[in-house]
Amino acid sequence: MAGELGGRGGRPARRLEGLKDGVVTNGAVEGTGTFKLDATKTPWTFDLDIKEGSDAGKMQMGILEMKSDAIHGLLGTPGVATRPANFDSADGAIAFVAVKQK
Repeated sequence: MAGELGGRGGRPARRLEGLKDGVVTNGAVEGTGTFKLDATKTPWTFDLDIKEGSDAGKMQMGILEMKSDAIHGLLGTPGVATRPANFDSADGAIAFVAVKQK
């Protein structure tokens, strides 16, 4: 699995490669970690284990769902031990959509 989300206009991008995760701003890596996905749950759940950067040592939990050709995601705040309950909840720190290009 590989991909990059966000990152336009100087905003941080989340780069996913295999089971590794990284935050990139203007081409510079600000943090790295690993992630675990559980696609047996609805919505899918994922956990980011932050290894380097300002949130090193913290977990960041989120949810994902597939809709047509897009993945919708919601990440909680790093270090908070609760996962966003659904996509309407305001407890997510970062919401994102990744769309497959045709």
